[in-house]
Amino acid sequence: MDLDDALLHDLLTEYRELTTQLADPAVYRHPAESRRVNERLIDLEPIAAAYT
Repeated sequence: MDLDDALLHDLLTEYRELTTQLADPAVYRHPAESRRVNERLIDLEPIAAAYT
């Protein structure tokens, strides 16, 4: 696996983890954390859409 493949793998893994976090109602008890997760997901959406 070259560097680009490793980076892509890491980004897609992060995307899946963030999606799982948003499915947990507990994240919404912490507005700053919820906002951070949502903003990062928005950043990763184009990558996930292109490669999944």
